[in-house]
Parts: sequence; structure tokens; C-alpha cells
Amino acid sequence: LPSLIGHLSSKDESIAEMAAGVIAELCTDRRCRDELLKQDAVQKLLRMVSSSRNDSLRAKAVHAIGGMCADERFWDVITRSNGLTMLVELLFNPNSAGSLKLGVCNAIGDLVVDRNHALAFQRAGGAHALTSCVGMQDKDTAAAAAHALGNLAKAIDSANVQIDDTTIRRIVGMLAEPGASSAMHAIAVLCDHEPIRQRFIQSGVEAGLANASKCHADMTARQQGVQVLVKVLKEGNDGGQRLVQLGGVGMLLGMASSGRVEDKESALEQLEQISSNQGGLSSLEGQERELLPTL
Repeated sequence: LPSLIGHLSSKDESIAEMAAGVIAELCTDRRCRDELLKQDAVQKLLRMVSSSRNDSLRAKAVHAIGGMCADERFWDVITRSNGLTMLVELLFNPNSAGSLKLGVCNAIGDLVVDRNHALAFQRAGGAHALTSCVGMQDKDTAAAAAHALGNLAKAIDSANVQIDDTTIRRIVGMLAEPGASSAMHAIAVLCDHEPIRQRFIQSGVEAGLANASKCHADMTARQQGVQVLVKVLKEGNDGGQRLVQLGGVGMLLGMASSGRVEDKESALEQLEQISSNQGGLSSLEGQERELLPTL
């Protein structure tokens, strides 16, 4: 391992890239992280990211950095080294390769699960950097940025995350793309703040979620779409009427009979509200048998 770390400083970039790639796979093991920190590997990886013009090499270095994010000692090093600012600058830089930004977004997504780390990232301009990536044409990077934005909002409270209308519309648009699950994760968290929820609704999030829950190619995304739609509309306290209008009764019945206990409870609460008035009750007519498995 010390030899591999030494190769990070090799003038032959193919060797340095090979070393960074191997280290990225090894750093999930604590004993390897111990040696990496002891040998000052984090500083070398950060230098690779900041100084190399080889995007493939920088992407491998970012991958290795991401693998060490869960280690508190890594956080101490990257904070002292101004590494967060460097990562934010990479996200803002229009000349950074898509693969590099993808690696940074994945690393940040793991990093900001911790509240203290998330606050430090936010102070470095993190939310703005992530929203700049949500709008990228590279759909994998956009999805990774949306997921990281959701993690950030969850850690520091969605009220503390500033998000512009262009980004909101882009996240809604992602509901029809392969990255729909990441978009749904972000929507579910961001809509905890009522002003942001209203802006998402104005941007068509209801129809986007309803459509994804019925038509998305990924079954997991379809199931998640129902859950997020119920959560977003539940915050509105309209007695479930908007769900009825969107044809969501069938979705609720399906959600009530399968999945996690908390999802079943949420669906049943909504069905109870819907059935409390005559208009809602009529929408349930003929579908009572769907509730029998849950009962």
C-alpha cells in the first residue's frame, strides 16, 4: 500500500491513474484507510484533483476521495486542506468533465449525510454548486446531483436550502428519465418546506409524479412515485381531494396492501380522509375488495 500511495505522485499519469483506481477500491477497508491517512494520501489525491489536466486521472482521485468520506479522520484532513472549496469549484467549473462532476456529486452525496459535514459544505456554497449540476445534459450527473441535494436538505432542513425555479422545473422533468428515483428523493425532502412545496406544485410535480407512478419503466420508481405523491399532497391537508382528481385512489389501495408499514399507514390515512366525504367515498365504490388483504 505505501508503494501504491507513492505512485500517486508519479510523473507517468497512467501509473498515477492506476494507483488512484486501486486505492479507490481498497479504501472501504479501515486498515487501508489507516495507512492512507498515515501516508498523507488524502493530500496527494486532492493535489491530483486540483492540478492535473487529465480528467480520467482526476475522476479516479475523486472516486478515492468519495470512498473515504465516511471516515471522520478524512473529514479533518479535507477541512484543513480547503478540500471542500476545491470540490465546490469543480462542480461550478463549466470545463470540468461530466465523469469528474459525477464522481464529486456521488462523493458529496455520502459526505453530507452527516449534519456537521453538510453545514460545512453548505457554507462553502454547496447547494448552489449542486443545483448547477442538476441542470447538466449528462443525466447521470444530474441525477447524482439531485440525490446529493436531497441528502443535504435532509441534513440541514429544507428551509435552509435555496433552490431556484429553473432547478425545480429540471427536477420535475427528471421524473420521466432514468434518474427519477433521485429526483423523487429530492422532492420528498425539499417539499417538507411549504414555500418550496408550493413552487414544486406550480411546476407540475403532481402530474409528473402521477405519471411516473403509472408509466415509468423502472418498477421501483413507480412505487416510489406513489409514496412521494402521497407525501407531497398530504402536506397540503386538502382531505385527499387532489389525489382523487389525479386518479390516485387505485395507487393508494395498492400502497395500502403492500410495501413498508409506514407507507401502508400513510395510504390508509389518506383513504380515511377521502372516505369522510360523499364525493371521495364514491371514488372508492367497487374497490373495497382491494383493502381486504391489508385488513
